[in-house]
Amino acid sequence: MHLPMAEDSGHIELDGDVIRYASTTYSDWMIRVEDLRIIGEATNQNGPFADDYFLCFATGPSMWYEASFYADGRDTFLADLGARLGITFQLGLSLSTDFASRILWPAELENEPMFKFQDVPSKTVVGRLLGSMRNEQTYCDRVLDALQK
Repeated sequence: MHLPMAEDSGHIELDGDVIRYASTTYSDWMIRVEDLRIIGEATNQNGPFADDYFLCFATGPSMWYEASFYADGRDTFLADLGARLGITFQLGLSLSTDFASRILWPAELENEPMFKFQDVPSKTVVGRLLGSMRNEQTYCDRVLDALQK
């Protein structure tokens, strides 16, 4: 299991009506709770050398924010945000070592995939021989439909 240092993975908190994420490795961001449309979790193949598990916050059809699952303050944040939304978050991808995603909120989309992952073919001969080295992450169709309403 991958357990990075908390300072590498950042810090997340619910500060009144705002979710704040700060990290020296990943982008800092803040979003208002009222702007949340979908909350999910996603994993990738980066472990054990880099963070491979993320909390994902969709605000619209063209934007989502990610915070490392390993961020300092995660448990308190999830409890506080869950209380605010009237739910208890049930994380379920902690054993995943591949590309996977799952919606945590809202209830009508819970447990459905949040993202689809597609290998991007290499444009070089060597790259084609070695296989795809990049993966593209986009919203699943159902999520995109929900966000466009």
